[in-house]
Amino acid sequence: MWLLTWLGCSCGAPTVGPEMPDVVLVVVDTLRADRMSWTGYERPTTPHLDALTSEATWFSRAYASSSWTLASTATLLTGLQPWEHRAVHDYRDPDLFGSLTPDIETLAERFKARGYRTGAVINNAFLAPEFGLNQGFDLYDYEGAHLQDHRTAAESFRAGLDWLAQDDTPAFLVLHVMEPHADYQVAAPFAGTFTAGMPRKREVPLGEDLISRMIMAEVVPPDPDKAFISAAYDEEILQTDAAISDLVTGLRARPEWPHTVLAMTSDHGEEFWEFGRYEHGHSLRSVVTQVPLLLRAPGVTPGRNDTVVGHTDLVQALEHRAGPLMEAATSGETVADRAVAMEDILYGPQELGLVTDSHRLSIYFPPDGGQKIATLWAVDERGWEGEDLSQDPANRGLAIEHARRLEGLRGNLDPTPASDTVAIPGPETIEKLRALGYIE
Repeated sequence: MWLLTWLGCSCGAPTVGPEMPDVVLVVVDTLRADRMSWTGYERPTTPHLDALTSEATWFSRAYASSSWTLASTATLLTGLQPWEHRAVHDYRDPDLFGSLTPDIETLAERFKARGYRTGAVINNAFLAPEFGLNQGFDLYDYEGAHLQDHRTAAESFRAGLDWLAQDDTPAFLVLHVMEPHADYQVAAPFAGTFTAGMPRKREVPLGEDLISRMIMAEVVPPDPDKAFISAAYDEEILQTDAAISDLVTGLRARPEWPHTVLAMTSDHGEEFWEFGRYEHGHSLRSVVTQVPLLLRAPGVTPGRNDTVVGHTDLVQALEHRAGPLMEAATSGETVADRAVAMEDILYGPQELGLVTDSHRLSIYFPPDGGQKIATLWAVDERGWEGEDLSQDPANRGLAIEHARRLEGLRGNLDPTPASDTVAIPGPETIEKLRALGYIE
């Protein structure tokens, strides 16, 4: 009996601790960095996340690698830039999209090789298993989303907590939720928090047809409707914040919490006509590439950090608890002279970008195949594009310097072709992408 009991035990199973903490990555779809109330935003959109900043580092200058879901999330789940993973929109054929090829090692595969169990709860149709991002996950709980029909953040987080509770061995868990992505179908008690009494002609949910026409600039609402739509977006952030509070409460209740690494970020932001367009994927401007990034882990210094960081830096911190992001988070100091590259456009001609401590460079490829157009801005106090330095010929040398830095990171200054396996996989995924307004 004693021998059988000994043979049946799991004595060799890894345990959660300082060397193998639970790692939880929360990706909130379409979440703008400047709409977090912890950044000083005028509306109290994130009261629960505000409280979490008392034990977490939040980065004021964090950037996604792209302005739409597939290319950006592929970076989050591999630690590779778009020119490396090539799960991008094929600039040669707008109907084709890249996917991860089997030879690309994902973050989940690397965690699994170290003895972790790996799980993901995923809701965006651009993250369907056919795109290859499920590589290495023991659980890839995928549900595609329509504008008004998707698994909620609260439901997704509950599914993640239930999966964690199945075992006490170290876990890597990714939770991707759709809110605050359009269609702003806000539930009680959050509906009306910011929109009540606002003058408008529209009501939420806005509807698939209107959203699609706004994305393609066929409809531009009057200013009162723009303000109302933006406020409804803020209500969905408030609703998501409450769901995150329940997730954190569930994580705190676990004995593994003292060692848990928890990160919250977004795949991209959202544009509300600041630069003439609605939604995302049209450009690499700051409103769609600057993202919130909060890291709670043992040893981090709580509060704001102004280091320029990207999602590849976050992956390095999650996997190895090392790199410039982790250095900044633990020291509380700003790491200087950082640069983050970004690329890939969903709608229209391609674009490359680079953001540094003080400047932002954009290289635009005209649709007629003409000469590249480079624009250099000084960044303002928010990290956004400020003064357009391209208007002064004296700044040409500075623009060339930044272009060379971008070329040094990428190896060239050309758009990235999609990986060999390009397609929109399956009629169900096509329908969901169409319903989200991503394809015609």
